[in-house]
Amino acid sequence: MSKSIHIWTRNETEILTRAFLDKKSANEIQGLLPDIKLSSIKLKLTNCSYLEKSSSNKTVSKMHKDVWTELKTAFAVQDVDETSVAVAETEYDAWGDKIPEEDGEEYFKCTGTCGKVKHCEETDEFGMCGMCQYKLTQKKRK
Repeated sequence: MSKSIHIWTRNETEILTRAFLDKKSANEIQGLLPDIKLSSIKLKLTNCSYLEKSSSNKTVSKMHKDVWTELKTAFAVQDVDETSVAVAETEYDAWGDKIPEEDGEEYFKCTGTCGKVKHCEETDEFGMCGMCQYKLTQKKRK
């Protein structure tokens, strides 16, 4: 009587590896992969442990190493709070407009109602942008 060995597909390996990274148990993973024996799942989870510790093990397939690398890279996202603060402080103003890059030119905060940062050529001698000038003239006409 020969023992059947499961040949893992890339899709099955991705499912198991994601579940491992999400800290799922072997029984939970078997629920995701019901056609695979629990013993085979446990063996593959052992391989995930080797990969997590960056240990070299001959039983880990190249495909599993590739899937592991891809998923670990995808999961390596900065903390959302850190990212949002850095972006908010460096690239966008309070209105969500992109802050112009330093180019040696002068920029002014609009003295009108919008208060947006504008290039010196986009404002009049009073520091008001075209949109605020237009709104002001419309109010005067009424």
